[in-house]
Amino acid sequence: MMLEMQEFIRQSSLLFTVLAGFAITIVAELITSERSHSRSGSWVVAVFLIGAICLMVSASLATLMLSAPALWQKSTQQVLRAWTLMALVWSLFTHTGVLAVFIGAAGLGWLHSRTVGVIGTVCAAIAALAVWSAFLYMLIRFY
Repeated sequence: MMLEMQEFIRQSSLLFTVLAGFAITIVAELITSERSHSRSGSWVVAVFLIGAICLMVSASLATLMLSAPALWQKSTQQVLRAWTLMALVWSLFTHTGVLAVFIGAAGLGWLHSRTVGVIGTVCAAIAALAVWSAFLYMLIRFY
């Protein structure tokens, strides 16, 4: 069980680090464009920054979780509580970051046109609902 959890954390932290890089790239592009000078452009930049920061914190927490050998080798009650708390905080930052990136993607559509905004918002809402329901399922199931 622990080996599967280690591999899951390793692979997902790589994926979320790449997603954070995309969010930072979008922020850099928006800051240099003239669309970011509007009020909605500023909100999109802020949401993408929140997502990127949450995903980078998530990757850092994953590194801490994987590099703490006491959490993987011992199974005392105190170590299990510490592991549960770290996993919960990691999961919270991860899901918040992914949701912020989805919301930012929906906002990008509105910067382009109304049609693209509606389509982007619907797609982001469906994706956000899937991510949030997975987080709640994990929270209820394992904690």
